[in-house]
Amino acid sequence: MDTLERFLKTGDLGEIRLGISPEEVRRLLGNPEDISTQKKPLIWKFGPLELSFLKESQRDWRLIHMSLHVEGNKGSLPARLSWTGWMPDCKTSREAIEGFLAVIALAPIPIDDWDHMNLPSGVQIVFQGDKIHSLHLSRTERAKLKQVSISLPDNVWQELRKEAERRQVSPSGLISQLVDAEAKSFNKESA
Repeated sequence: MDTLERFLKTGDLGEIRLGISPEEVRRLLGNPEDISTQKKPLIWKFGPLELSFLKESQRDWRLIHMSLHVEGNKGSLPARLSWTGWMPDCKTSREAIEGFLAVIALAPIPIDDWDHMNLPSGVQIVFQGDKIHSLHLSRTERAKLKQVSISLPDNVWQELRKEAERRQVSPSGLISQLVDAEAKSFNKESA
């Protein structure tokens, strides 16, 4: 069983991860309840879950977006994705979500937008008024990222690995978060 906490921290919805193929999704979840008539993107629906695929090559479709709709009565998640623990519903307030994030030690990325809350995992929480509407995760554009290599003393690497495990993120994800936070402080210092 999976949890909302794991999805919010990692972006993984059970075994469903961005980049997998429709065939892998079908193997994991079975046939979708509904399939979009449009083909760009191809959208599969499983109750409140929508999965969007784009064709990346002649035959290669890949999952690029996941939406989990909380509002309305859209049915339930497939049995393979049943969650344990707390799950918001359409009456869940922004304050309740903020409280849950505090309990699981997950700080949103500060943005100046009341209707959206972005998390370090890439998950975006969307609100309608003061109530939760949906959860989204989209593939980030690779062109916007720059890969770098660094060398670290072994003891520093071990501490980073421990902290990454505690936060339930990859070591590279943690390092990216730390570098991003430090880089943002440069702008504050020069202002």
